[in-house]
Amino acid sequence: QVMELKGNRVYRYTRDMIKWHKEQGHKVIFISGSPDFLVSRMAHKWGADDFCGSIYHTENGALSGEISPMWDSHNKMKAIAKFCEKYDINLDESYAYGDTNGDFSMLSLVGHPRAINPSSELLARIKETPILKDKVEIFIERKDIIYKVNSDVEIM
Repeated sequence: QVMELKGNRVYRYTRDMIKWHKEQGHKVIFISGSPDFLVSRMAHKWGADDFCGSIYHTENGALSGEISPMWDSHNKMKAIAKFCEKYDINLDESYAYGDTNGDFSMLSLVGHPRAINPSSELLARIKETPILKDKVEIFIERKDIIYKVNSDVEIM
């Protein structure tokens, strides 16, 4: 039901970037804090090469309450290391897209960091981190327009 109702609710900028990366022959990998059973379906729908998400463990066919999270920087870093080894990825040539503070470390690792509709916490960290402040590209998508702003954007 989630896929049927929300599967197409992906920002235009995100859809365009997925298409562009695929046309360039890049590996497209989804790393998300959402449940892996949803991330897998979104990855399939949008043609990603691989994915990982938070694992919601089951016991006797029911959710156990145990979660192996993928929404924090520590676990995303482990996932990135795994994918780098699996696909021989050069992070200096890689792109990463993030919107929450859990994406901060991932954005710091790559040559082409992009924040899409960043949370106030992520934007504040970008603004105070010299290496990201000058390197990150920030995109805001609202209604029918996409804005690209610098990290010195005024926060109201």
